[in-house]
Amino acid sequence: MSLSAPHALTILIVEDQTGPREVLDVLLTPHYRVYTADTAHAALHILRHHHIDLIITDVGLPDRNGIELLRDLQPLNDIRAIVLSGSGTVQSAQDAIKLGATAYLLKPFNTDELLTLIRATLSPQAA
Repeated sequence: MSLSAPHALTILIVEDQTGPREVLDVLLTPHYRVYTADTAHAALHILRHHHIDLIITDVGLPDRNGIELLRDLQPLNDIRAIVLSGSGTVQSAQDAIKLGATAYLLKPFNTDELLTLIRATLSPQAA
C-alpha cells in the first residue's frame, strides 16, 4: 500500500501478479492514494476499512474472479471500476460493463491510455 498523496482520490488495485500490480502502484502513486490487494478477499477487507473512489481489478484472481468482485460491489454504487484481463472474453467484458465498469482493457495495456481513462473516470463530470 502506498500513501503518498494524503488528500487525493483513492484507487484500489486488485491484481494477483506482482509485476503488473507494482507497475500500476508506481504509475499511480504520484497522483492518487493507492491501495493494493492480490485477492478479492483482501480487496473486500480494504473496502471495509477505507474509502475507495476507483477499483482497477484483474479478471483472473486466485480466490474469485474480478467480475464476481464487481457483483459484490454493486450495493456500493459510488465506486467506479476498470477491469483488466490477460485473456478476456466478450462475455466477461459484457458482464463487467453491465455491472458498472467504466472500461475493460486487455493486458498489456498502454499506460498513457490507462492514465487518461482513470482521469476521465474520476473527473467530477463522470460521477
